[in-house]
Amino acid sequence: MGNILLPAFIKYPKIALYEEHSEILKNEVMVFEKLDGGNCQFRKLKTGRILCGNRSNYLNEKYFNRYWFMDFLRWVHRNYSLFAIEPKYIFYGEWLAPHTLEYAKEFQNRFYLIDIFDIEAERFLEYPRSCELIQEYQLKDINLLNPLFTGNLNEKELDNLLLKSDYGTEQKEGIVIKDYANQRFVKLVNTQFKEQNESAFITPTSPIEAVARRYVTRARINKAIEIARCQGLKINNVRDNIEQIVHILFEDIKDEYLDYSRHKGMTEKAFKRAIKRSLTN
Repeated sequence: MGNILLPAFIKYPKIALYEEHSEILKNEVMVFEKLDGGNCQFRKLKTGRILCGNRSNYLNEKYFNRYWFMDFLRWVHRNYSLFAIEPKYIFYGEWLAPHTLEYAKEFQNRFYLIDIFDIEAERFLEYPRSCELIQEYQLKDINLLNPLFTGNLNEKELDNLLLKSDYGTEQKEGIVIKDYANQRFVKLVNTQFKEQNESAFITPTSPIEAVARRYVTRARINKAIEIARCQGLKINNVRDNIEQIVHILFEDIKDEYLDYSRHKGMTEKAFKRAIKRSLTN
């Protein structure tokens, strides 16, 4: 990147759990399958340069430790249609590289549009408007998501939306429920991906340990390892750079769950200590 001053990196926001925000169903929503790929983004500067990013930062030679980064960057740089976009938009997507779930090969190593963010308006475009922009700019090789539901959703219908993935033979990892009018997004994770870290805290001795036991799941640990790798760390298991893994888990849980700080004595230090015990027991 040299010494060129780049705009501040804008991450795709954390998505809270539906269980903590079920009131979202009081409004009209759009529901999409939650894809288990690599979170990525691209945008164009006023100079005409296209910037690419992963979950954490802009991509450059420092962040090529994950093989799909180079595949995504190569796709962007060879897709000349992207130069038609306006600098005020950030295009967020999932690069569907082999990750935790196994998707059908015809869907892998492709960009799926998750959302478009209007930097000037400081809000996400409604997905139908994002689809219109793709057509207006005549952008090529961008895969759009098919909404699973649009309108007023009854909670009883949620289980039916968690069935087989549209992109493979397995069940969906989960769904994302979006209320674009109020800019609120929540996720509902399939129960088979909520397995608890059963090796830790068989009998919780405090409310803090109980919260750690509930939220430090295998899926979340795998996600933390992936984030650490995206940040340039060489990690094969949780014991490699365990303090960084603990910090990532803490930030993930703190940002997404309302009950993190509801318990007496739930300080950052105490909760990180509980997370660490759950990883090492």
